[in-house]
Amino acid sequence: MALFISRACLVLACMTLPFTGAERPSKKPTKSHEHHQALEIRDTSHSVLKMGYSYSTNDTMAEWSGCNPNQNCFVWRRMMPDGQNLHWTRFTIGTGANNEPLWSKEYPNQGLCPTVLVKNVKVNNGAFGVADRCCCVRHRSGDFADGSVYHRQTGDGQPTVDMVLHESSYKNSNSFTIQERDLCVTVDGQQYQDAWQNSIIC
Repeated sequence: MALFISRACLVLACMTLPFTGAERPSKKPTKSHEHHQALEIRDTSHSVLKMGYSYSTNDTMAEWSGCNPNQNCFVWRRMMPDGQNLHWTRFTIGTGANNEPLWSKEYPNQGLCPTVLVKNVKVNNGAFGVADRCCCVRHRSGDFADGSVYHRQTGDGQPTVDMVLHESSYKNSNSFTIQERDLCVTVDGQQYQDAWQNSIIC
């Protein structure tokens, strides 16, 4: 026996369905990041939004949305004073009953800078205005209390941000905590600055 639904019943059913349109996501509060002050835009076309209201392949735009990781972003590294070898990932915190060393937890010494939403990035050096874009940003180069930050490349040619620790600091436990949050922008909603130089990939 064939199914039959009258037009009147179909209309009635449609009228009683609840509205389920997508809601506008709420804005997330962001914190200022004290480190990232002297960085510049470098145009690529690799970033893709997980969700957003408007975006394109070449100029990714969004409004307070998450970003997919860009595998071509900056590699951060914490390095020994020689500038060639990676810093240790753990240190001894004492000795056991049989005089065996007791080790701290692991502290990663390298990784990929995260892709975050940066606000008001100039598109084509400002020729097409500004947009909120998915980018990764590295710390500016220079000398600091625990070491010096250099902009270099991996053996495969991927750009890096390297913290080369000083002789006076590389054995200190605090130096082990220098990681992604100190060498990259890790928070969505940072405002793009004209002073940025060669340290942003979008």
